[in-house]
Amino acid sequence: MTIIALFFSFLSRFLLRYRAKRERVSKLEKQGKRLIVHAGRHKTGSSAIQQSLFSQLDHPEFDYLNVGEANASLIINRSFRQESILANTPTEHKPHKKIALEKAFERLRCAVDSAIKPNIILSAESVSLMEEQEFQQFLSFFSDYFEEIELHAYFRPPKSDMESAFAQRLKHGFASCSEKVTFMHKRRFEMFEKHLGRSSLHYYRYDRTDFPSKDVVAHFCQKVGLSPSLPPMRLANTRLSLPSVQLLYMYRKYYPEISVLDSGLIRALGCLSGPAFRYHSSLFLKNYEDPVDSFQWLEQRSGKSFHEDVRRDDVLGITGERDLLDLTEIAQSWLAEHLEMPPLKLLSGSSAVKRIADGLRFFAEQQRCRR
Repeated sequence: MTIIALFFSFLSRFLLRYRAKRERVSKLEKQGKRLIVHAGRHKTGSSAIQQSLFSQLDHPEFDYLNVGEANASLIINRSFRQESILANTPTEHKPHKKIALEKAFERLRCAVDSAIKPNIILSAESVSLMEEQEFQQFLSFFSDYFEEIELHAYFRPPKSDMESAFAQRLKHGFASCSEKVTFMHKRRFEMFEKHLGRSSLHYYRYDRTDFPSKDVVAHFCQKVGLSPSLPPMRLANTRLSLPSVQLLYMYRKYYPEISVLDSGLIRALGCLSGPAFRYHSSLFLKNYEDPVDSFQWLEQRSGKSFHEDVRRDDVLGITGERDLLDLTEIAQSWLAEHLEMPPLKLLSGSSAVKRIADGLRFFAEQQRCRR
C-alpha cells in the first residue's frame, strides 16, 4: 500500500471516529433541552411577549433565543424560506440576497450554539406561515440541538382576524379590502402536528378575559412553565384606528411599495386616536372563506369558542373602499394640523386622494430627516 493510500485510509478512519464522537457529544448536549416556539399569530400580543422576554427574562432554567432582535420572524424567514425569497428576487439582486440569507442563517446558528439553558424560547410569527418543506427544514435544524420541540399559537376569531390582517398588510404595501380571505389554520397546523405530534402543539384563543390579570405575557409564561411571570410591558404596537387606516390606505393607493420612509409615517398614524377599525358584517361575510372549518377545528383543539357577533360593529364598520376614502373628521383634523391641508370639501375625487397621498409622503420624508 502506498504512502498516499495509507494517509487516506488513516484520514477516513479518523473522520469516522470524529463523526461518531461528535454525534455522541451532540446527543448529550441536547439531552433534556426543550425548544418552546411561540408562533404568533399576528395581533395576538406577540410584540408584548417578545419584548418582555427579550428585555426582562432572567431565569436559571429559561432563556430567550437572542438573534439580535426580539422578533425572530425575519431571521427565521431568511434561514428556512430561502427558495421562495430568491424566487421573488430580481436576477441582478440574487447574489447580494444570497449573501444576506447565508449571514442570517449563520447568525441563527451562533445564537443556538450560545443557548445553554434547558428551556429556550423562540418567538417568530413567520413560523405559522411555513409550508411543509420549510417546516421540515426548520425541524431538521433545531432537532440537532433540542430533544423536545413544542409550538404555541394564539388565534383571534375570524372577523377580528380579518380586520387586523388587513391593517397589518397596509403597513407593508397596498391591500384591497374586497379581497377574499381564506382561513387555512386547520390545514397548516395539522401539518405541524404531523411532524411534531399532537401533544407538542398548544392552541389558545386570544381573549384577555382568558388571561391572568388580562395579561397575555402572564398567560404565555404560565403555559410554558415559566414562574414567576414577567411584569407586563406597555407597548405602542396597538391596532390602528379607523382614521389611521383611512389615511394609510390613501397613501398606499399611490405609494403601494414598502419604503424606508414608511416607518415614521406608520408610527405617527399609530398614535392617531378615533373609533376602532372594523368591517361591516356584509363585507366580512362577502370576503370570508373557510373551506375546511378551521375555527370549528380550533374550538376542538383549544376548548374555547371562537363565536363572535359579526354585526356588533355595523354602525361604524366599513362596507368597502368608498368608506375608506370618506375621511372621518379626526383624520381631516390630523391632515390640517400636520400637513396644513384645506378641508376635504375644497378638494374632490381622485385628485383629493392623490394630494393627500403626496402630502403623507412628504410627511414621511420629514419624519425620516428628523431621526
